[in-house]
Amino acid sequence: MATDERAYEDEWEEEVEAQPPDKCPACGGNRFGTYLRGLIDAPDDELLRQMSQDEVRITGCLVSDEDACWFCRDCDADIHEEGWLAPDEEDGFQADYDKL
Repeated sequence: MATDERAYEDEWEEEVEAQPPDKCPACGGNRFGTYLRGLIDAPDDELLRQMSQDEVRITGCLVSDEDACWFCRDCDADIHEEGWLAPDEEDGFQADYDKL
């Protein structure tokens, strides 16, 4: 396999891995928003629109493996890349987890 093909394949695999789950593990909803991590320059009109529609939330520069990748736009649950609920800051896990 050529180097260019390998690079394309690696990028594709990363993109596939970065998809939200089919449904929210807390409520079963299927509308998700994305957390943007890192230093964000002045937001452009598109980012401001996405933020106003609650499609995107900015989390800041401090990133850890514990951070959620997505949030459910129906119940506000935070969701890890693996599709699991992210820990809640107050009690260690989402209160809605008990509803499963």
